[in-house]
Amino acid sequence: MNDSLFEVSWEVANKVGGIHTVVSTKARTLVARHGDNYIAIGPWLLSNERQEEAFEAEAGFEDFAESCRSLGVPIRVGRWKIPGRPRTILIEFSSLFAQKDPILAGLWDRHQVDSLTGGWDYVEPVLFGWAAGLVIERWWQEFIAPGRGRAIAQFHEWMTGSGLLLLESRIPAIGTVFTTHATMLGRALSATGHSPEQGLGDKTSEEFAESLGVRSKHSLEGVCARNADVFTTVSSITAAEAALVHRREAEPLLPNGIDLSVIDELCGSASFEQARAALIDLSNRFFGQDLSDAFYLILSGRYEFHNKGIDVLLGALAQLAERPGRPIVVLLTVPAGHSGVCHSLQNRLRGPLDPAWGPLGVSTHNLFDQAGDPIQIATRQLGLVNASTSRIKVLQIPIYLHERDGLLNMPYEAVLRATDLSVFPSFYEPWGYTPEESLAVGVPTITSDHAGFGRWAKAKGLGAADGVVVLERVGKSDADTAADLAGVIDEFVATERDRAATVATCRRTAQHTAWSDLIRHYEDAFKRALEASGMRSRTAPLPSYRPRIAMPVAPVPEGRRPHLSTFEVAATLPPTLAGLERLSRNYWWCWDPEGMGLFAELSPISWTATGHNPVSTLSQVFLEDLEEKSVDPRFAEKLGRVMKRFDEYMNAAGREVDLGAGLKISPAHPIAYFC
Repeated sequence: MNDSLFEVSWEVANKVGGIHTVVSTKARTLVARHGDNYIAIGPWLLSNERQEEAFEAEAGFEDFAESCRSLGVPIRVGRWKIPGRPRTILIEFSSLFAQKDPILAGLWDRHQVDSLTGGWDYVEPVLFGWAAGLVIERWWQEFIAPGRGRAIAQFHEWMTGSGLLLLESRIPAIGTVFTTHATMLGRALSATGHSPEQGLGDKTSEEFAESLGVRSKHSLEGVCARNADVFTTVSSITAAEAALVHRREAEPLLPNGIDLSVIDELCGSASFEQARAALIDLSNRFFGQDLSDAFYLILSGRYEFHNKGIDVLLGALAQLAERPGRPIVVLLTVPAGHSGVCHSLQNRLRGPLDPAWGPLGVSTHNLFDQAGDPIQIATRQLGLVNASTSRIKVLQIPIYLHERDGLLNMPYEAVLRATDLSVFPSFYEPWGYTPEESLAVGVPTITSDHAGFGRWAKAKGLGAADGVVVLERVGKSDADTAADLAGVIDEFVATERDRAATVATCRRTAQHTAWSDLIRHYEDAFKRALEASGMRSRTAPLPSYRPRIAMPVAPVPEGRRPHLSTFEVAATLPPTLAGLERLSRNYWWCWDPEGMGLFAELSPISWTATGHNPVSTLSQVFLEDLEEKSVDPRFAEKLGRVMKRFDEYMNAAGREVDLGAGLKISPAHPIAYFC
């Protein structure tokens, strides 16, 4: 098949969740079939340092890049440094912000996409999707249309959907596939404890979306589902959900596969023994006791406390804490806002082990909102406070693990391989890629019958003997599920297993979902999209595109050139938030975890997009966010505490300032900034 295939996702060369794993592990299979006609497209995020490590620029596309820049969309063409090394285009789309209003208005006029209530977390992906559509259009004009070629574009999730709608209206010759891995309404409903399988009652999907604050995202997702040539999803769970909320059947289904050789490469150079030793060493230092004989259990993924079943797991652990048995160390690797590894843990990691140490708490990092963090709250309420005499040790690691994470400095896959059991007792999980990854690295896993993967495993007749246990959650209370889970974990801990045999069993089970077999479902979707676009082409002739010819342009005389200056327009801070402006102009904020957390909480998207620059964050923050925080008493109280400390610091100029842990600022020991 020599047709061009574009795959657009926010998670191309940008790890956020499971879609990154789906796209990255599938790439080698698609490259083997399509070669360089397969092109992955993702966001060029200037604040993402790890993206630079994952991408390698490729020469030969300078003219194309310049033509995209003329559209206001700078790009980079190169290779995503993953197995298969697919050709990849990264798109920088911030300049489209000036066109935000006409883009959103056009989506309403042409498709009735309701963007009225969308905040920055809606607008930013819409602009990225639109930019992706522009780049695909230009690639089509430059490289495909002149040779009368064909193309398919697959768009993952609502976050890229605006690009699909752009192509539909401007390049109807391109077949489109829209894939939703979970519906926005289903995810939001489940977070409230209401399963989408329970139906919508006497409300419409739009009314539910409005009440849950996802109206704009739901609207865009629905329009894309109904307008795409082919609408697909990953499991029967999401298919039924999509039919309910978007009124279109998803066909074909695209179950998530895996490539064992790709997972092996992702594990990096660390062996099982090395990773296990590092995990034990971290535990010993954090908890202040020898845990080399402990049973190591892991849960990972997005930080969705109820949907991912974190609440149920902690409830089960509280029950296990009352029972005698082998110590259990539980790794909760779910990313959350933080300001770095705790200073006390950093000190322990640098020096020799001290038998007099005690536990350091629950989290390895300084959380921005420790008081409001769900894991912190639940562990306190359940008594899981990591006392030296407790059987259960909870270790919250609020980061994506990777080779330079500053903690274990190993890929997530290597750390996962060093554990004894993975647990994913999800309440809402359209597929659930993490259990598949666990099996691929040879670790038994617990999933649930609320997960697409769990139902697939049950349909295949797989069970504990195959390395996978499907926990029954449908129709059960959280309390009953926690009791069942406690029993399953207890049995795992008490049973001696031969590691080599366990690894072989788990990998054999994972092979049931090999991409080499499941890719046929994708090819079916691509074929259907081409057939749909072919029918359009027969009824409406394709537009012709002549190759661009470079024209000589005489330079403008110096005296007639315009003189341009850049300036920023920023929202005026409400009086209750005025302290943020003073705080942003003094580097003191970066010493104070609570101070840093203020900017992250004010606008998480802007904080990330600006590379944690408080001045830029305040210049880009939406008025709606400012208005919301200006009347938030909790935020005002936090700001008051921070400003009190800041004013005390400023008033202490010339005097010693005690930073704790034996550190002081004084004229003899000043602070120097290197920017």
